Amino acid sequence: MKILHILSYFKPDAAYQENLLTLGQSQLGNDVYILTSNLEPKFESNKSDRCHKYGWFSYENVNVKRIPILFEIVNRFVIFKSLYKEISKINPDL
Repeated sequence: MKILHILSYFKPDAAYQENLLTLGQSQLGNDVYILTSNLEPKFESNKSDRCHKYGWFSYENVNVKRIPILFEIVNRFVIFKSLYKEISKINPDL
């Protein structure tokens, strides 16, 4: 099954429930994808370097794509640019 998660922020080295859920789904044999912004949540420790490159990378056998955003309310949510287009490319089952 192809599963897609859409997350405002993604920080690979954190034990967030979204990270653990996607890892579990991947370990069960699913094809798991994450669409996220190029940003991490803003903390004192990373406030100067919370931006990452756009594009695909692999996180523990989960496919992650960082895509552009139009607007952000810091640590709340983001509005993605061309989100529907990216979802259509992946064509998930769930």
